[in-house]
Amino acid sequence: MEEKEPKNIPEWKQRLNDFPDSPGVYIFKDRNGDVLYVGKAKNLRKRVSSYTRRQLADTKTAKMLERVNNVDFIVTASEKEALLLESNLIKKFRPKYNVILTDDKNYPCVRIDTSQPFPRLEIVRKIKNDGAIYFGPFPSVKAVRHTLRTVKRMFPLRQCKTRKLQQRSRPCLNFQIGRCLGPCAGQVQEDEYNKIVQEVILFLQGRTDLLQNQLEQKMKEAAEQLDFERAAVYRDRLTDVQKTLQTQRIVSTRFIDRDIICLYGENESWLVEILFVRQGALLDSRDYFFSNTWLTSSEIIETFITQYYQENKFIPDEILLSVLPDSIEYLTEWLSEKKGRKVVIRKPMKGEGRQLLNLGLDNARKHFQMRKSEEINHEEIKKQLQKILNLKSPPAHIACVDISHFHGKHTVGSLVVFREGVPFKEKYKRFRMMSDKPANDPAMIAELLERFLAHHREDAKMLDLLIIDGGKAQLNTAVKVLKRSRYPELPVISIAKGPDHWLTRDPGKTRDRIYLPNRKNPISFVSAPGLLLFVQQLRDEAHRFAISYQQKKFRKQLTASILDEIPGVGEKRKNELLKHFGSISKIANASLDDLLKVKNLPRNVAENIHEYFQNIRTDES
Repeated sequence: MEEKEPKNIPEWKQRLNDFPDSPGVYIFKDRNGDVLYVGKAKNLRKRVSSYTRRQLADTKTAKMLERVNNVDFIVTASEKEALLLESNLIKKFRPKYNVILTDDKNYPCVRIDTSQPFPRLEIVRKIKNDGAIYFGPFPSVKAVRHTLRTVKRMFPLRQCKTRKLQQRSRPCLNFQIGRCLGPCAGQVQEDEYNKIVQEVILFLQGRTDLLQNQLEQKMKEAAEQLDFERAAVYRDRLTDVQKTLQTQRIVSTRFIDRDIICLYGENESWLVEILFVRQGALLDSRDYFFSNTWLTSSEIIETFITQYYQENKFIPDEILLSVLPDSIEYLTEWLSEKKGRKVVIRKPMKGEGRQLLNLGLDNARKHFQMRKSEEINHEEIKKQLQKILNLKSPPAHIACVDISHFHGKHTVGSLVVFREGVPFKEKYKRFRMMSDKPANDPAMIAELLERFLAHHREDAKMLDLLIIDGGKAQLNTAVKVLKRSRYPELPVISIAKGPDHWLTRDPGKTRDRIYLPNRKNPISFVSAPGLLLFVQQLRDEAHRFAISYQQKKFRKQLTASILDEIPGVGEKRKNELLKHFGSISKIANASLDDLLKVKNLPRNVAENIHEYFQNIRTDES
């Protein structure tokens, strides 16, 4: 039996015949003009018309189409342009019904500029076309630092932090322990240094067979010339290389750079697993979880590739996929243009490539099950929050606000966001507080919220729940600010430590209290300890984020000495005083005669120091 078309046909359906038969991007919007979904099409009219035919069959699509009030489109010259425009618009609008890759940071690489005399290794996050040689990317800073430690142990390149070599009268400590050749003090010729540079390049490129042969040959030549000390150096370096190779997991006999991208999903939830293979060795992996999406496996892979590689990400020579997207031709052309040489995208059916895909799929399956378990747990937490706090719907986006100061000074604020129980770090916000009442926490909360709601409206509109780190006073202040804003209905609670929280050593018996507006007493989470731990996790993350900003912003002030407050004592004299006495307490207890013994310290400055500490002792008594 055929379904009848509803009498009130939405305006966007009436406009379908006006859509062109051209490639481009279409944009579904709701009544408020907010973007719900961005898609690309080879033929805009056919693609958008298809949604009217599959509306009844696809529940997720039907829910979205119920909210659609308007459809815009942008015509492009080709499908490849449509592909890139779609990715840009998704990143810009972050539509609810699109798959969005939140982890778009650039992974670290190792850089060495051989055009410079006596080059050094450095960690960078962007690959530039500057003539330098880049290695990586490495999946984490931990991985790249481990590699650098290995290289520095085996190859004595300079480790000073300046890109250009600065001359010194004496070599550094690394030279003394055999970890540097001492080019800064003229201890090595440039051609001899460059030989070590070439060995490092061979090692990082994975050409270890050639490197081992070269080291073995140099060791034999040195021994034949009776230069046994130099032969021992090459012997030790060869041994280190061989030991390092034993710890690497070689997964490919083809020494090229590869990314293996595998997709696994169940019931509208998907996980993309990416394995990083560099020069035949498996370095690491990453996984990205997407829940409640109605996109096909081909569309998910296509969206992932365009979003992942659109930034200045390293593009490997070959990308192996478990699912081939429909737009593989345009993806290959685009990535090849970005890399500057041909990139191969394929789905291997046998051989070594198939084994790598199976490895990726096995990891994807295991990580999917783990993520799904976490998602189920969080779904229960959301339902508990909705019930206990009497919310209209389970909160998916939750923000927590914290204020931090150092003895009433250097006040900063933080706002962190969790999405579906996971930190949504790109929405974190930091605030340097401007108020002249640094010790007044409610005033600080008011200032932070007013600035956030005024300047980050899209982020504020996204929130389902706001948590304040503080007690009733801070909560009441937040309620007043929200009532004056565009978001008076945003639910808000606060979490505060009880007066005797420090007496409780058992984390499971914490005295943290949860307050609600218009309620005198805190509510109990005794029946839902997991829920309390989740709220505490949000609070602790907000506090950590605030403290890290405070330390970064005010590091100099926070570490400043009390000596900085004394007239006539600058950085040089402060160092001389500390060198002479050894500590601030000894300076404070020193007599005027003791102070005058400090090298190059004028009498009037010594009197200032002595008088300053005398006044402190008088005030304290």
